[in-house]
This record gives sequence, C-alpha cells and structure tokens, in this order.
Amino acid sequence: MHFKDFVNGLSEPFRLNSAMAGADISLPRFNQILPQVLPNAQLHLAAQQAPAFGVNLSAFSLTARASIVMLQAHHADLVLAPPALVPATSNSQQWFLLCAWESAEFTGNANSCTLQAGDLLLLHSSSSASLRPHLNLNCTIIALQEHCVGYSQTLFRHACNQHFCADSGWARLLAAHLHELNEPFMERIATVPSDQAVCLDTILSLAVMMLGQSVHHCLAGRVPNKQRQARHKLYTDITLWLYLNYGEASLTGTKVAQQFHISVRTLHKLFHEFND
Repeated sequence: MHFKDFVNGLSEPFRLNSAMAGADISLPRFNQILPQVLPNAQLHLAAQQAPAFGVNLSAFSLTARASIVMLQAHHADLVLAPPALVPATSNSQQWFLLCAWESAEFTGNANSCTLQAGDLLLLHSSSSASLRPHLNLNCTIIALQEHCVGYSQTLFRHACNQHFCADSGWARLLAAHLHELNEPFMERIATVPSDQAVCLDTILSLAVMMLGQSVHHCLAGRVPNKQRQARHKLYTDITLWLYLNYGEASLTGTKVAQQFHISVRTLHKLFHEFND
C-alpha cells in the first residue's frame, strides 16, 4: 500500500499531527485525509462540548499488501462504515486487525463489548463498526488487503467482529508484538523490503494462531471433529510454548514432548497435521 501525504508534500511514511499542522487540520479536513490510510474510516467528536480537536496519525507500508496505522485522538470516536457504492467483491475490500491501547466500547454489526488495553478486534471493510473510547482514542490498526489473507479467508470470516482478550494465549503475543511496532522501529525498516515482509509474516502467523485457537478451526478452514479439535488445541499450546521458549539453547523435540507428556512420534504427527 502506498500513501500520498498531501498535507505537507512529504513521501512515505505518512504522518499527521494536528498541533504541528496548525489550524488547517480541523475535524472535517482530517476526515478527508483519513480514508487515504484507513478506507471507510471517520472520526466523530464524542461530545458536543468537546475541547479543541487534536489527533496524531502515522501510517507505514508493509509491502504492497498491508500497512500499519497508528491513531491517537482526544475525545473522538472511530467509525468504520462500508461505502454504499462499492460491491462486496471489489478489490478494495480489506481486513482490519485493531489493537486498542486504552479502554473503549466496541459496537459491531451484531455484537458489542468492552475492550481493555491490549485487546484485539478483527474487522472487515464491508461491515459497520464503531470504537468509543472511555477517554482517548489510541489504537494500532493493521490493514490487510483481501488477497493478503490467502488460504486463511475462511478462518478470518469466522472470526470477523470477534473480540480477543489481551491476556489470552496468542492474543497476548500478538498484542506484545504490535506494541513494539512503534514509529522508531518502523522508520528503521521503512527502506528494507525484506524486514517489512518478515514483519508482515509475523503478524499474519500470530493472527492465524490466535484466530485458530479461538474459533477451533484448523488453518485450512475445515470444521474439525472433537478429536481433531483436541489435537489442534494441543498443537496450539505447543507452538505457543515454543514461541515463548525459542531462545532456550537446550530445546529439543524430546524436551518439548516431555513438557507436554506425549511421545516424540506424536509431536511429529501433530506438526505434520497442522503446520502449514
């Protein structure tokens, strides 16, 4: 994805700070700019008597398929609404993986929930949603073009509009990874395509593991029976443990099998069955 910064004429990455930009960046003006980096998105003032509008926006490309958007605003709600004239099969369709860094109320097409700091949401550009922060809007959004999701489309569709708590399994790891994707880090990899691709692959891998663990579907999108569900859960638990302990020098297949009270042969069978 590529962005044109028509506020100050600079090339990527895109940055906008309303205080630095001066009085020209009013809320209506910002809502003309925001769809460049986050399609179908708008900010609404949370109250009629809200203080002066203030916002920080940064967007960094992760290859041509995805981007990272960092958004902060005072006394404002984030609203996503599908465009009325764009068909559902359009190439502009996107997935949004949103991580909230402050507590907020989420309302989707058919459900609502309260988000705590670090909680994640999976949204699609064809659905309507709103995020109403308790105090300030502060979130990181990974925008993925539809084809970027690839073979996990079925898994993503099952998890659309779902809420993932930051203190649970893969959601905790994904939130921790997204927390590290701050502006200094993104600046360092902005000109290194291989590093950007690794960053995107890591995000997608963690997201797929989080979604698979939550909705109990295997990565290929097939609906498993109860035994397969149990095997997939064990595989997920093992891969989560490996992710947390990958730096251990003495890590071997035998040690992993002992940790989970299974044989090495069973361990190999699990990875043969579920590891894509």
